[in-house]
Amino acid sequence: MGPLGINHEAVPLSTDDYYAHNVVMTFGYALSLVARNRAAVSILDWGSGLGHYARLAHALLPDVPIEYYAHDLAPLIEAGQRLQPDVNFFPDDVEWRRRRYDLVLVSGSLQCVADWHDALAGISSVTAQYALITRVGVVQTAPTFVHLETPSQLEYQSQLASWVFNRQELLTAAERAGLTLVREFVLHPLDDMPGAPETADLRGYLFRPRSRQGPQSRTLAQRRGANTTMASARVVARPSSWRSSGYRVREPRAL
Repeated sequence: MGPLGINHEAVPLSTDDYYAHNVVMTFGYALSLVARNRAAVSILDWGSGLGHYARLAHALLPDVPIEYYAHDLAPLIEAGQRLQPDVNFFPDDVEWRRRRYDLVLVSGSLQCVADWHDALAGISSVTAQYALITRVGVVQTAPTFVHLETPSQLEYQSQLASWVFNRQELLTAAERAGLTLVREFVLHPLDDMPGAPETADLRGYLFRPRSRQGPQSRTLAQRRGANTTMASARVVARPSSWRSSGYRVREPRAL
C-alpha cells in the first residue's frame, strides 16, 4: 500500500524515488484510460526488459484482468520467462506484430533503436487504443543527436548509445506514423551535459492511432532526408558514471 516510486535500476532499491514515481503514475494514467469500460486489457511492452511493468500494472489495477505481452532482446526474454511465467514474451521481431493491443508501452527503449522512424511505424501498426512512449530524452531547439553513456553506477557493463530527440521532430515523426498526441508528461530533468547542444528533459507522450488503416509509409527520399542514422548523427559522449557531468562532443563513429 506504500508509494510506487520504485526505481528498478537504483542501488539500493527504494520506493520513494520522485522520478520513478512520475514514471509509474504516468503509466497508471495511460492504463486507467485504456481500462475504462473494458472487461480486460491487453498490453504490449515493447522493449520490456524483464517485464517489470506487468507487476506494476497489476498493482495499479488489481481488479482488471490484464493480458500482458513483452518483447525485447533474446537474453532478456529468456530471463523474463523464468521470472514471470504469466507474461507472454515474444522472442523474435515477428510474433508481436501479428495482433493489436489496447496499450502499447515503449518505456526507455525507442531511443535505443537506430532507425526509430521504422520503430514508430511498427508501434503504430499494432496500437488499438493508446501508445505510451515514455522515458525519452527530449530537447526543444537543437536537432536530434546521439549521446553515449557508461552508467557504471547502475552496474551496466557496457557503453550505451541512445537518441536525444528534438521534440518537434519526434512528434512530427509520430504523426507521420499514424499517431496523434493526446498528452505530454514531464518526468525529470536530465543532468547538465557540458558539450551538448542543449540540456534535455526526460518526457513521456501518450498517443492514439489516427486511423485503423496503418501508418503512412515513407519514401526513400524522406528516409535519406530524415538524418536518422546513428553513424551520421552528432554524438555526445559521457565518459564516466550515469550521474556525472563529464559530457564531451566527439566525432560520430560506427556504433
